[in-house]
Amino acid sequence: MREQTFDILARLASGLPADAGITSRAASLSASRKKGKKGSKNKKAILRCQQQVATCETLLTAQCNGDPTCIAAQVPCCTVLSTCDFTVFLGCLAG
Repeated sequence: MREQTFDILARLASGLPADAGITSRAASLSASRKKGKKGSKNKKAILRCQQQVATCETLLTAQCNGDPTCIAAQVPCCTVLSTCDFTVFLGCLAG
């Protein structure tokens, strides 16, 4: 897992705002993904993003402390990580 994503999830688990100091980095990652760069680096990045979904679901479920409303609102946001669109992921969590 990339350090930036781990930081996001760690901040969520600790109750700090997920976007504390990382929104500009998330926007740049999202923008580079949208440019359509092809090659092995892009494929590796997407694979890493897809692997983070399960970790995200586990952390957010723990953060919700068994509250079904919280789980229903937050955990579906993790599927957005599979597309490497961190800006949408953060927006989903905030909304």
